[in-house]
Amino acid sequence: MPDEIERMTMHSKIVNLENIHDLTYKFIGENNMVIVNFEESMTQVYLDMVQREYRFVVDRELIHEIFCEIAYRLNPNDPLNRDRLLMTIGMMDDSDDDDINDN
Repeated sequence: MPDEIERMTMHSKIVNLENIHDLTYKFIGENNMVIVNFEESMTQVYLDMVQREYRFVVDRELIHEIFCEIAYRLNPNDPLNRDRLLMTIGMMDDSDDDDINDN
């Protein structure tokens, strides 16, 4: 087991604040992933990156905010992406989201 852990550590790609955007966009492109919205697509991007030995050394809330931003940039026509991005920066609260879902 220690050999397996050492092997995984040697092949890991470290994701930090300086490279998270570049590595994520590159990963999406190299894997021909289609980004629909945060819930469906970006969650899968994160899981796939972790499985392929990307190691995130970024606060989880920042990962969430950055991935919301990336989802919006790659698919700005999805209203869920817009609303989620606005919520991450406090421009929209949960009650606004409830009103949208009621329509």
